Amino acid sequence: MILWHPVQDILVSCSYDDTIRIWRESEDDWYSSAVLSGHSSTVWAVDFDPTGNYIASCSEDLTIKIWTCKDSSNSKDVGFSTDSDWDCIFTVPAGAHSRAIYSISWSKHYPQPKITSINEDGSILVHNGYISTGSGDNSICIFKVTSQLLPKKTELATPLLSEGSSITLNEFNLVKMDVELVTKVENAHMSYDINSVSWNPNPDYSGLLTSAGDDDNARIWNFEKK
Repeated sequence: MILWHPVQDILVSCSYDDTIRIWRESEDDWYSSAVLSGHSSTVWAVDFDPTGNYIASCSEDLTIKIWTCKDSSNSKDVGFSTDSDWDCIFTVPAGAHSRAIYSISWSKHYPQPKITSINEDGSILVHNGYISTGSGDNSICIFKVTSQLLPKKTELATPLLSEGSSITLNEFNLVKMDVELVTKVENAHMSYDINSVSWNPNPDYSGLLTSAGDDDNARIWNFEKK
């Protein structure tokens, strides 16, 4: 699989060689600027969060990983202008699915993360949207993604920040991220593999999820936020 970054001329590909590659253009030619290693088997699919700061990947090894560029919070262009190292900041361990995870999609519920609470230490908790996955075990999983952030500048701290408002990620440092399974649909396509899942890209219909399976059907699901 290969896909574009949501706002930049950057490509991301995944492969049977168990890796993810970042591709950049230079003088009318493309080259691999970074290799993300961490999965122990085929990486079937990848997707960006709406901001382009995070990449989610799924694999034959039954895990889901979230990656970010180390310099992403310090650069206006999310750190893609340099051959920066990448970090896996969260791994959903094997267990959500019992067979290979073939497809992954990051929802567009929040074009920018939304503040859910503000801590006494000045850090904030934000909602980063939902990740859906489709698997050879004929199930669809939906995960809620949240993170704890700390403002880089003191003037961004309370009371300027308020619950329910959106934030710009490059003004914060990531403290930690959490991914929680909130919904699992069993037998979503009878007894067949699910090869693709995709959230509606329109924020007004962000709860609509499509899936396609080996049963020759495409299905549309309505998800209510949790």
